[in-house]
Amino acid sequence: EHRERDKTLPDPYALVVSAGSGRMLPQVHVVATGGTIASTPDEDGAAPNLDGEDLLVSVPELAAHADLSVESVAQVPGFDVDFEIMAAVAERAREAAVGDGPDDSAANDSPDALVVTHGTDTMAETAYFLDLVCSLPVPVVVTGAQRRLDEPSSDAPANLLAAVRAATHPRVEAGVFLAF
Repeated sequence: EHRERDKTLPDPYALVVSAGSGRMLPQVHVVATGGTIASTPDEDGAAPNLDGEDLLVSVPELAAHADLSVESVAQVPGFDVDFEIMAAVAERAREAAVGDGPDDSAANDSPDALVVTHGTDTMAETAYFLDLVCSLPVPVVVTGAQRRLDEPSSDAPANLLAAVRAATHPRVEAGVFLAF
C-alpha cells in the first residue's frame, strides 16, 4: 500500500521555500550508518566519527529542501556493515516510514521520504537488502561519499543534498534508490 504523493510541483527547485511563502517543506528522516561521508581524520587515517546530526549541520543547504529529522544506527566504515546493521537499518526505516518510531521521536510524524547515509563499500548491498525486505510507502535514497567532508573537493555535501532532493522530488515514487 503506497500513499499518493503530490505531483503538482514540476521540478526540485519548486520545493525551495522563500521566506514567508507559507509552503510546507517535505519531511525527510535520515538514518546514518557511518562510512566515508561521516569520517574525520584519525591516527589510522580516517574513521566515521560524525553522527547523523553532524552530517546535517555540515550541509546547511538541506534546510531549504526538507524538514529533517535524523538518527544514527551505526558509525562504522562501509566494509564493516554486516547483516545485523543492514537489518537494523531496515527496521528503523520501516518504523520511521509508518510513524512508529521511539517515543518523542521526530520519526513518529511519518516522513515523506527517507535518506540513508552509508559507506560506499556496501552501499549497493544495503540498498538491495532494503528493496528486498522493506515495502515502504515512501522513497528511500541511500547515499555516501568517496571523500571526507574535510578533504578538498569532497563529494559528501553534494551527494547528501542530491539524496534529499531526489527523495523529495514529486516524481519519485516509493522504492529504494542510490544517489551517488
